[in-house]
Amino acid sequence: MAIPIQSRTSETFQALFYQVLGLPFDNSTKKNCDRDAMKIVIVHHFYKNGAASGENTVVEAHVRALRKHGHTVTLIGRYSNQTLNSRLEKLKVGFTWAFNMGQSPWRQIKEFEPDIILIHNLYPGFSSRWIRKKEIPRIYWLHNYRFFCLASTFIFQNQECLICAQSVSYKSLIRKCADGSILKTVSTYLRLKMNRDLPERSELDHWVALSPKARNLFLQTSLKSKSMSIIPNFVDSNDVMPTFLSDKWVFVGRLTAEKGILALAKNVPDSIQLDIYGDGPARAQLEVICANKTNLNLKGDLDRETLLDLLPNYTGGFVPSFGVEGIPTTFLEYSAAGLPIIGWEVNSTSDFIDEYECGITLKNFRMEAIADAVSMIARNRAQFSKNSISMWKSEFSESKWIQQVNDLFDSVINNRNLEH
Repeated sequence: MAIPIQSRTSETFQALFYQVLGLPFDNSTKKNCDRDAMKIVIVHHFYKNGAASGENTVVEAHVRALRKHGHTVTLIGRYSNQTLNSRLEKLKVGFTWAFNMGQSPWRQIKEFEPDIILIHNLYPGFSSRWIRKKEIPRIYWLHNYRFFCLASTFIFQNQECLICAQSVSYKSLIRKCADGSILKTVSTYLRLKMNRDLPERSELDHWVALSPKARNLFLQTSLKSKSMSIIPNFVDSNDVMPTFLSDKWVFVGRLTAEKGILALAKNVPDSIQLDIYGDGPARAQLEVICANKTNLNLKGDLDRETLLDLLPNYTGGFVPSFGVEGIPTTFLEYSAAGLPIIGWEVNSTSDFIDEYECGITLKNFRMEAIADAVSMIARNRAQFSKNSISMWKSEFSESKWIQQVNDLFDSVINNRNLEH
């Protein structure tokens, strides 16, 4: 692995010092963070402020963790609220996205001279043409399916939809799959239709999927993947054991139909108290449902730190998404808080829930099935909670993540060296 010149120089002087004293010098005694120190660029277009975005939170956490463990990290970011303030600007961004003519971060990358480049999101302001410049290893973190699907979810009308997995279909235009927006739909359709060999689909050293189900879904697409790893994201734990002070369940997430919150709200039994945190386009529909069900409490948005402090007080958490997201950040936060979890078989949480026995996975939204799952957890929630914490430690902790990414960096750079 590449070591900065300054580190190599100090190591040389240290070796000479030991030699003068007649002592053996073993550089394997250096701290792991020093030995593995690298210069890393992260490229990410941040989603609009005010819209809950687990992806933004994840990127910021990655930057902090990499720096904490000795790497030198530069974040090259753009922000949607800086570019989409007027109709004219939206048209301009739509045009540049369609023709892959957005901003290139290459000049900033070259000035920093990194050992490796990590790409998280290019939409809507970054071009991907620069990815064809191959002198620096490039890894893409696959948070969603925007390379292929106008909705970026592979979901249509709450069902898995793969009609664009190999080649974008005209049906996505008719359906206005990109958030129901004509501009977003047309610009993304043109991008995928006219640029069949987008660099982000073929020109990278490595791709990272966030869950086994997500990886399997990517392998059904036209992604020309030479190599793909599964590295889930991580969240911190506040080391507070679950208290179960309130006999309530919780949902946290963006309020959209594909997140499953409307189906959950309609079908959760009246005997189950459910607090709902988040905001989004389905809020108005949810307000109507909540007005007729006294067991539902629409809490709105909370800052993340306050929310994390509240989670250990709940009986358990729901993850009712209809599709295979990478992996919902909420799921990791439930696990870190020691909450038993009810997930759905179709989404990316089910493999983890079943393996660690930290909750129940359901096949449908039948009221009886939800009630039975809640009752089953209530009978042994201490064990479910213990298993949930065990899952977090094994899969979603920072220490696990940094070990995996350091191994990945080693592998990618070693493969590059072998090729040359």
